[in-house]
Amino acid sequence: MKKFSVILIAAALSLFSTLLLAGSVRAGEPSLREKLIDSKVFSAVYAIDDYLTVAEAPGSTDEASAYEGFKTLCTGNGALFERSNEEKNGEIYRCASSFTVSSARSAEDGSKSFLIKHSDRQPIGYRTPVVPSYARLLAPTKGRLKGSYSNTEIYQYVYALCKKENGSPAFVVPKRYGKYVRLTKVAPADAFDYFMTSAKKKDAWYAACEGEKKFMLEKEYSYSEKDRESLIFHPNRGLEGISFVSEEEAPSYKSKLEAAMAEEAMNDPDKIDLLDWMAVEVAYAKTGYVKTPDGRKY
Repeated sequence: MKKFSVILIAAALSLFSTLLLAGSVRAGEPSLREKLIDSKVFSAVYAIDDYLTVAEAPGSTDEASAYEGFKTLCTGNGALFERSNEEKNGEIYRCASSFTVSSARSAEDGSKSFLIKHSDRQPIGYRTPVVPSYARLLAPTKGRLKGSYSNTEIYQYVYALCKKENGSPAFVVPKRYGKYVRLTKVAPADAFDYFMTSAKKKDAWYAACEGEKKFMLEKEYSYSEKDRESLIFHPNRGLEGISFVSEEEAPSYKSKLEAAMAEEAMNDPDKIDLLDWMAVEVAYAKTGYVKTPDGRKY
């Protein structure tokens, strides 16, 4: 009986090994994100969340060469890398059932970003010129953030540090709903898109970590061209005290705001305008005083 059990166990182990080898990723093989980090084709790699990665190619690399780099990573596992017909807006390529890749956008310096959607959860990993490696990543000291980070590197710093602290990253950014703008809690992918395209604007934003070891990075609110942008790190604090809505609540908020503004305008058209409304709201968010274009401070 004992001998028979040993034979069954051996057979099960053999079958398990065969299944692993038959998959697109063999046991012990680096993940696609790790391969992108090691690739010489890409100058930077960002971990957006567990299933999304952005790879950046320098301006000297044309788009065709970048896609060829993805093809090499795909066909190296014996899979077919081909253009998909599922995407209506822009090109998208698919590597069997492993991942898809599409061109995100081109930056002012000529660099090109590509969005990779993984079918399998990816380990945390990234490569940027400034942010320390995940193993060496430490929380900054309280107060003004030191160092020179690009906006996408700021996102990566906060996201990776939060993951290292076993927390949940949380991002609050300004979003426009028609003619109204509202601080809104967004998903990591939307937050990264904001940091890539709009974070240079003067609006406030918050990047936080919710969990046992919480923290928050705050962009100071400013409308003045003379004010120097500054980022403030708050240890042991999350988003408490910040006035924002979730993306699910935003449509309802927009309707209520429109109704309130209309009623206010009917009662006293000079009493309040949209800029004042936003100024009071941000002041409530405790980002320092706010000065509206007519010179009033809150």
